[in-house]
Amino acid sequence: MKKIQILAMACGVAASGICGCEHILEIDEGGIPADGITINSLAVTDTVLMAVVTKAIPFNKAPALFAIEKDYWEYEHNADSAFIKQVQLPEAEVTAIVNESDTYPMRYNPETWCYVSDYRPQEGDRIRITASSGTMPVAEAEASVPPARRVELVDCKMVYSKNLPRKEPGKFMVDLGGRDTVAVVTLRFADPPGADYYRLKVRSIADSEDPKDGSELVTDVFTSDDDLFRDHRLNKPYGWWEAGFSNVFDGRMCEGQTRTVVVESRLRYGPNPRVEVELQSLTRDFYYYLKSCELYRITEQNDYSELVQIHSNVTGGWGIFGGIASDGGFVVRF
Repeated sequence: MKKIQILAMACGVAASGICGCEHILEIDEGGIPADGITINSLAVTDTVLMAVVTKAIPFNKAPALFAIEKDYWEYEHNADSAFIKQVQLPEAEVTAIVNESDTYPMRYNPETWCYVSDYRPQEGDRIRITASSGTMPVAEAEASVPPARRVELVDCKMVYSKNLPRKEPGKFMVDLGGRDTVAVVTLRFADPPGADYYRLKVRSIADSEDPKDGSELVTDVFTSDDDLFRDHRLNKPYGWWEAGFSNVFDGRMCEGQTRTVVVESRLRYGPNPRVEVELQSLTRDFYYYLKSCELYRITEQNDYSELVQIHSNVTGGWGIFGGIASDGGFVVRF
């Protein structure tokens, strides 16, 4: 909406008495073009560099969202594939430049809707992705692959914990795949001096009861009493994630120290139960992107909600280009 019509009533003591006047106020949209390019990519060590490059569209032109559950939203039925096709840019020119010296063209893969290169990022690499298409402004983003930090197992034990339902207005939620057994894992990692950003992945996994199926039952939800994982901005739970809890954190509370933390993960039903633990090093921009997404996912989808701005480091467009490194972590089997 470019114009808002308002009626201003000005009252004062004057010879003419009370007067009224109507004004047309122009709203400046900041010069941002109505269309542009979005780049979403992660530079992950030992994985071929890929990027999703699409056309950016205004939020109000995306398919309508509707609630599956209280804290889970999807686009309207059957809109996903049509929406994805609408924003594709299969003819874009996308390039990755590594350490300001090596250039890798990225080719469009119609099966995955991604642009793919032949380059595998390594720790310390600085990468710049540029994307252009038609008359839209050139979009570009930079990220450096952070150094991996080692996480090691100190102790692990199993404890009984009844799988209690979570009560919500009008319904109960039960972790249908969870046992009455929780794995209590003690782990340790060293944080060097300086600004570092992390995501701790704790995944409880079990194989399918049917050997021919080949699927797995997986959850990445875990809990901990350690203050590293406290985020008071997350004042609502999300799924089975507790309110005030986040597995994305920075190193300010343990800078230059070796930190020992205890995490708990409910085991899954099925053969070969196990818990995988991985500490991921993140780039600063990707850290802030994940934090903004955590706030967005607990925000009510209505016109009265406070806006949450998703962090972006793309110039000339929108999106996120981040880096992740990990030593692979460890697996505990039960």
